[in-house]
Amino acid sequence: MEKITTVCRDIDPANLGMTSMHDHTLFRTAMVMKAALKNGTAKQGMIKDIDVKKDDSSKGESKGALSVLLKALFSPAMFKNKLDFYVNELIAFKKIGGQSLVDPIPNPGHADMRKVQQLSERSGINIISGTGFYVEPVIPKDLLKGGESAMIDFLSKNVEEGINHSGVKPGVIKSAVSMVRNGKINVDRNRASEILVTGDFFSVLIDRVNGLITSYKAKNDKGEMKELLASGPVPNLFRAPVDGEREALNAKRKSQARNFLLWKESTKERSTSSVTLTEESNKVIVVIKGTMPVRLPKRNKIQKEPLTYQTSYAIYPNGEIELSFDYYFPKFENKAFPYVPEIGSFIMVDGEYNNMLWYGRGPGDTYVNRKYGNDIGIWNNTVDGRAFMYSSPQEMGNSVDAKWLTLTNDDGFGLLVKGMEQFDFNANHYSPEELSKGFDPAFYPSVSNFHPYQLNRSEDIYLRVVDKGTGVGGINSWGKVPLEKYRINASGKSFGFRYIIKPVVKLTKEDFSSF
Repeated sequence: MEKITTVCRDIDPANLGMTSMHDHTLFRTAMVMKAALKNGTAKQGMIKDIDVKKDDSSKGESKGALSVLLKALFSPAMFKNKLDFYVNELIAFKKIGGQSLVDPIPNPGHADMRKVQQLSERSGINIISGTGFYVEPVIPKDLLKGGESAMIDFLSKNVEEGINHSGVKPGVIKSAVSMVRNGKINVDRNRASEILVTGDFFSVLIDRVNGLITSYKAKNDKGEMKELLASGPVPNLFRAPVDGEREALNAKRKSQARNFLLWKESTKERSTSSVTLTEESNKVIVVIKGTMPVRLPKRNKIQKEPLTYQTSYAIYPNGEIELSFDYYFPKFENKAFPYVPEIGSFIMVDGEYNNMLWYGRGPGDTYVNRKYGNDIGIWNNTVDGRAFMYSSPQEMGNSVDAKWLTLTNDDGFGLLVKGMEQFDFNANHYSPEELSKGFDPAFYPSVSNFHPYQLNRSEDIYLRVVDKGTGVGGINSWGKVPLEKYRINASGKSFGFRYIIKPVVKLTKEDFSSF
């Protein structure tokens, strides 16, 4: 018979009722921070809003703010009050129908488990506690040294004898992806036009002049080095228009959006000011600084003060590349200057990686103002499958509110994109410039004269990873720009975002939870 282990007893799963699936009760922050300090993986300055000051009562001896704070927070009197506080909180939860709570607290963050039992008994809420480990800084040093076997032995005893020998057994085991990027990293500067960065199972080639990655290879499950990227990463501010914006983009109208296409030129005409490469103990950091011209609506003039940007990426021994993009917009000289289509980046991915899997809005196209008909979940498709061939080519294939994305080949090998925050993405065999030709008088006088058979399809994949995008227009069918709250008005503002790319060696369903 199936059962659920709570801190008080085993129960039938049918008796869980309404459950808070990830909550924390009597969490011993002191133990976590002490472990981190002892391991040398944290400093007392981690609590940034409290200064380390002299304690008048200690005859001038300096005390760390962390120890002073923890002593105050976890005194016996405070602990009693904390238990009473949580009892009242859980009683309130019970009044609205709550019956159970899962507290997947990892080691060494457990409070006195007998207190947790009291909390469950006094509130009438089933509490399922956990054992396991979070990231390395809070794992006891002896367990880290002992490796996998020591951790397995420790967890087995927790399950059999109770958490920390308390007799209170866990109902869940928690795990986390390692935050340590160990390994060897090498830098070869002896090439004429490129710098080679290598690890045990990957290699990255960097152009000396513009700082762009010209090759990113990793070993697949057969030990073969496979190319992942064709080029990138680069800043990007442009997306193709949609048909619903056609009249708003008509040059005969005095619309704020009529010069939407100017950002296409600005993105294409970016220039590099400097490239620096720094070697640190466990990573290589590349910083690229540059400018983009700000084109004015009248007579295609260029504003005196340009837009400046900085792209940086850190390459780690495990093959991860952490990308950062920062934009600094000048104040626009023309008050009617168009809003920015998107704040994003651009990577060319090898066309072999046509299979898409993502966590975010799906399964259809979504934009900031066109998304609520698509649920958040795990979705799959192909890059070609997401391409909808409208009779008049336009922007297509966008997804918002994503946490991660994989592009893989039929063997499950490929690229993972993981956001530090939610992000938007667009993976397409057609560039934004190609899809916007029908809206540009320089190519075709009317959007109705441009059709899918005239598009140039790239074998590689244009991957846009976007921090924020302007919504699509056409709220009155085809003549209006997006509402003000869905536009990016960037004059005099700065924007920044980060994400990680890394190889996926063999994608399986078990990988999803680790992303």
